[in-house]
Amino acid sequence: MSTRALAWARIALGLVFSLRHTSLVSQLPGIHLPPARALAGWPEGAGEHRIAVFPWLELPNGVVSALCVVRTVAGLCFALGAFTRPAGIVAVAAAYAIVAQDPIGFLFTTHIMYLGILVLALGDAGSTLALRPVPARSPRSSVYVARAFVASVYFWSAIPKLRGAWLSGSVLRAYLDLGYGRGALGSFLLGAHARESAMLTVAVEASLPVLLLVPRTRLAGVLLACMMHAIFELTVRPDVLGWVMVSLLLVFLEPERLSRRGSRAGP
Repeated sequence: MSTRALAWARIALGLVFSLRHTSLVSQLPGIHLPPARALAGWPEGAGEHRIAVFPWLELPNGVVSALCVVRTVAGLCFALGAFTRPAGIVAVAAAYAIVAQDPIGFLFTTHIMYLGILVLALGDAGSTLALRPVPARSPRSSVYVARAFVASVYFWSAIPKLRGAWLSGSVLRAYLDLGYGRGALGSFLLGAHARESAMLTVAVEASLPVLLLVPRTRLAGVLLACMMHAIFELTVRPDVLGWVMVSLLLVFLEPERLSRRGSRAGP
């Protein structure tokens, strides 16, 4: 089994990871808590008050600043495929250590991104399309674990929505009242048709794990997921969640099948 799809996901997710932790991300619409400094999590000064998750995790400002630099360098190395496995692990460890200094700024979007980086780093995502490729150890299990992780994100996203507050559309209407609805499409889906939108979201998210994991419906699942995230971007713009998930959806591409089809179509 080819690991090229893992490499594509590694490059895309690594770039999203690097961008999300710099001030450049503030130029994108819908970003929650954009970095106030050049690098996200950079301490404001010696007198800054921080509340760490645990008291023993409260790090000096100099250490936090160093971790910001380490996270950036490691994230870029991961995207480029230079020491992919250790770079991914170091980038995620540094990112969590920085987030632990400011739990209020923790976003589940970034949590999914960190876990995605870790899943790819521990697999064979650095065996191809990399500055320093390493021999693949277990390409089949690497692909299966990455795909199972992506499918699980949609599964666990659908489960909490199976309750009256969501299915009635009241949650989406509350989003609209808080200003999360964007444009005419946002008003249409989160306002007048909030109940239908809520039920459709649950139906799509609940069906995606099956569609993505079954070979015959995999392409349809990828297209449906991309369409759903496109609608999210046009209506609520949930930080970089769409960019993260589309990057991870690349693990479902099968370049070996495409190449076989191309060879069959040839003379």
